[in-house]
Amino acid sequence: MFTSQRKNMHAVARAAKAVDPSIKVIVGGAHPTAAPESVLEDENVDFIVLGEGDNSVVPLVRTLEIGDDPRALDGVGFRDASGQPFIKKKTIQVEDLDTLPFPARHLMPMDKYFKARMRHGGFFSGRATSMITSGGVSICATSARPSRCSRENLGCARLKTLPRSSII
Repeated sequence: MFTSQRKNMHAVARAAKAVDPSIKVIVGGAHPTAAPESVLEDENVDFIVLGEGDNSVVPLVRTLEIGDDPRALDGVGFRDASGQPFIKKKTIQVEDLDTLPFPARHLMPMDKYFKARMRHGGFFSGRATSMITSGGVSICATSARPSRCSRENLGCARLKTLPRSSII
């Protein structure tokens, strides 16, 4: 989730909890990675996944399913029993993006998505959806705003891209 979508994310989390307070709301993306404490201030957000969540979200869900303690998991955050944020930095990165499966869009009601006639990024030209084709950070400021743009703070490794044959 990008920072520009944070208000929508909080509204979705609130709606999910209104339907069923026992639903576990897990939020990931750049914003929770850069500002984990502020995201966890929302009582409707139960967990955050830091950095590239591809290798953190499945272990988190499995841990929750069996009732284990998520403290040992890489790159997750939550509020502990006292309500204080517990954040474990991301240390394990996805090195080869080709090891990740493509989104299973065939399992989603894509016609509803297309009927909304909106896309992330603005311009709409018909039946389209977005696809992230890289991971990590290519260039980071080191003096201007180091707290906002550093690979360490964002839990990112070097820039990685999918090969063109996987995209086109």
